[in-house]
Order: sequence, then structure tokens, then C-alpha cells
Amino acid sequence: VFLMRHAESIENDRIRRAKSGISQVSKLRVPSLSDVHAALLLTVTGSDPPLSEVGKKMIPFAEKWVQENDFVNKEKIQLIAHSPLKRAQDTCNGVFRSDSIKKVQL
Repeated sequence: VFLMRHAESIENDRIRRAKSGISQVSKLRVPSLSDVHAALLLTVTGSDPPLSEVGKKMIPFAEKWVQENDFVNKEKIQLIAHSPLKRAQDTCNGVFRSDSIKKVQL
């Protein structure tokens, strides 16, 4: 069994920026407007946030690694399962787009 986490979601990005804002406040500094905005957006993020722009850029690198290392064949992967979350589906379909292996949603 191999596990792969989904690429970065917008929620991951917002959490990172919110932490940056909190860090600034704890140092008695004014956080950036984008950090405050990210923190506020966390309060309205749904349960299935999409991939961030960084996350979308991660996928081709992972796909390239899988292809260059012939990962699916070398490891005799027979099935790829992913969660129903959109970010997991997008990551799976992007990383394993050229493989003819069966993909299922759990």
C-alpha cells in the first residue's frame, strides 16, 4: 500500500497565511492584509476546498516523477483509490493521467 496526499488546497494556503498573521500579532506587529484576509476566509471555507494555484503546479512534478520512475509498473500497482474530495480526485487524475490503471473513489 502506498499513500499519497492530495496537492495543496486553498485551505492549506489559508492556514499557512493565517499562522503567519498570528505570528506577527504575537510579536506585536501588524499582520499583512492578505494574512488577515486568509484567516477570515478560513471561517467560510467549505468541507471540500479546491486545489490552490501552488497545488495545481505540484501535480505535473509528481506526474513526471511517477512516469520517470515507472512507479506503477515497478511497484505493480493494480488499483488507485482516492477520496471523494475534489482535490483528491484532481490530484489522482493529474498524477496518474497517462496510466491506464483503474482508479476508484472510496
